[in-house]
Amino acid sequence: MTRLRIVCGACRNHWPIAGAPSPYLEMQLMSQPCPRCEAYTLSVMPLRDIAGVESKDEDEDMLPVG
Repeated sequence: MTRLRIVCGACRNHWPIAGAPSPYLEMQLMSQPCPRCEAYTLSVMPLRDIAGVESKDEDEDMLPVG
């Protein structure tokens, strides 16, 4: 199973997402700023594609989908 995360393209901060992504989630992310750097560069990526990230569970930081 591929673990997906919401990733900021500007500061590379990332958060796990709960549930399955959808085109609606992608559209919603494009209109929201990053909570850390306030750039409008959020997207969904597999955990393995994020440089410098070790695999770990962060269930307390899960962001709901939808």
